[in-house]
Amino acid sequence: MVTTLKKGDLVHWYESYADDLAYKDAGIGIILKKISYDVKFRGKRYKNFEVFRTKHNDTMIFESREIRKIEKEND
Repeated sequence: MVTTLKKGDLVHWYESYADDLAYKDAGIGIILKKISYDVKFRGKRYKNFEVFRTKHNDTMIFESREIRKIEKEND
């Protein structure tokens, strides 16, 4: 199931090392902005997200594979 991410969503973010084998940091944040752009030679549209990281009190850009939406729990 694909989850649509949007501004204001609460997410888990994961910052990985260059080899993508291990995480160097992780936390919770809020999506501030969705950034979409086209890569002409690939014919593909990419999406990145600006996330406010509560752990560090800053913002950072993440790819969609580096964030997961926190779903509301059912009571």
